Amino acid sequence: MGANYGLRVTNTIKRTVSTSSAQTAATNASTEYVRVISDTDGVHIAFGANPTATTSSTYLGANDPEIFKIDGGMKIAAIVASSTANLYIDELSEWERNFLTIKFFIGTSQQKKWLLNMSKT
Repeated sequence: MGANYGLRVTNTIKRTVSTSSAQTAATNASTEYVRVISDTDGVHIAFGANPTATTSSTYLGANDPEIFKIDGGMKIAAIVASSTANLYIDELSEWERNFLTIKFFIGTSQQKKWLLNMSKT
């Protein structure tokens, strides 16, 4: 069983996979990772600008989530050797941490103190 590791889901795609390779639309430009889960053994996936999955592509086991690092805008192609399967794809991004740093001057201009470094949400 895979884990999320603090990534946020930005979009979810469900695809029916068959014996012909088919690809998703392009992922969001901000997508950094995808979590992919198949409900059937024997699903193969490929990533790229115009990917084609074959039965030699990356193999997914049934109900075993996998997380892959991708570039935003990539597509995911999938194929299954026989019958059909469902493929669930979560587009993931890292939480952004923007830090606001405020300077306070105490006493003369020569005496500086960093008083606060707080997270901006």
